[in-house]
Amino acid sequence: MHSPKFTKYDYTQFLNCPEELWLKRNMPELLPAMTDDDLHNVEQGNLVDSLAKELFQDESFLQSFGVAKNKIEFQKRIENDEFVCIADIVIHQKEENEIWLLEVKAASRVKDELLDDIVFQKIVFEQLGYRVSKSFLVHVNKEYILNGDLDLPQFFSVTETSDTVEAKLDLAKERIGEAIELIKSDEPAPRIPFGCRNKYDCPFFKRHFTNLPKYSVFNIIRLHRSKLQQLVDMKIFDLREIPEHFEVSKNQQLQIQVTKNNEALIDEDKIRDIIQGLEYPIYFFDYESFSYAVPVQNGVCLLYTSDAA
Repeated sequence: MHSPKFTKYDYTQFLNCPEELWLKRNMPELLPAMTDDDLHNVEQGNLVDSLAKELFQDESFLQSFGVAKNKIEFQKRIENDEFVCIADIVIHQKEENEIWLLEVKAASRVKDELLDDIVFQKIVFEQLGYRVSKSFLVHVNKEYILNGDLDLPQFFSVTETSDTVEAKLDLAKERIGEAIELIKSDEPAPRIPFGCRNKYDCPFFKRHFTNLPKYSVFNIIRLHRSKLQQLVDMKIFDLREIPEHFEVSKNQQLQIQVTKNNEALIDEDKIRDIIQGLEYPIYFFDYESFSYAVPVQNGVCLLYTSDAA
């Protein structure tokens, strides 16, 4: 049985979390189902893809962009024995096999990690005989304010990324090789996913850090990774087992002591001073945001907060 071909999603997942890529390709049954938030982000990404397709079928926009409609190809798929790649938008040039690559993102700004998709595509297309002379990121304009019908040329920004993508190529080729070797290898050794906001829900993390107390050393506020690593190396996960001589900041020490004493620490004098300093009447302002890639009300700008879709 042949293993699935390597994709741009595999590559970006490797850059984000190598262990999750290994699980996806070797033990997919351990991965959690998509959440409602995940599905919503996918829907918003699909919506932006469809709107970008409309934009690149608009004659007046294409004229301003300097390309002909009959030179544009959407969702172009290419593959060889090892890779499969689907490009959002390909613009064919006059010279044979010369193309521009355009990646569509439901993002409000150009971030370096958003270009990794384009880097992967350029590598694969050029392996199969194409010459990618330019690349672009098609993303939403966060300054756009809806006023009536959606104005696609104003809603979208098209940013050339050719130089940045070119600069990332050599390292990307190395990383792709590392990712493919990882997929074929035995299960990676356990490690602490520093900086990962979802580590407590990560199946790889749960697989190796079992039976953690509900309130563990991973919950210590702003604890430097070197300090956390020291505690893990000592197999200390419960705050109550941290030695008295273990050096931490004042606030971290308070957090540890409160846990050890099993009682709340309330600074009544400070609370009293704050309350006495308030001037009445007091006004409270509360708000909730929602993430949609396209403005839904006239007079408002983009409310979408995800830069990864």
